[in-house]
Amino acid sequence: MDNQTEWVPMSVPFKDALEKFKERRRRTQDGHVTRSEMAWIIQEDPMCQMLIKHTLGRIICAAQDVEFHIECIEGHPSGDGHVRSVEFKSDYWEGWGEGVQRKVQ
Repeated sequence: MDNQTEWVPMSVPFKDALEKFKERRRRTQDGHVTRSEMAWIIQEDPMCQMLIKHTLGRIICAAQDVEFHIECIEGHPSGDGHVRSVEFKSDYWEGWGEGVQRKVQ
């Protein structure tokens, strides 16, 4: 038992490399990733949900589509578009507003 750092029950799946990377990024850089890291993320999980923050708003898209959206933002006709950050989509708001009754007028 001295060599074990943590016991993992059989019902809990082991974290893969991408999940470990996400946790480390969230702890150290608020989830932000660099362009060079995007290639590895796409290789590991092309459908990983990413958040792109930019001057014209925000976009959530699959990792494989990040470069396309960045090109669209930076090539916007207004000339005002630039990307502030690319980061992992947070699960913080997941399920928020479910079951909320909205009044229809």
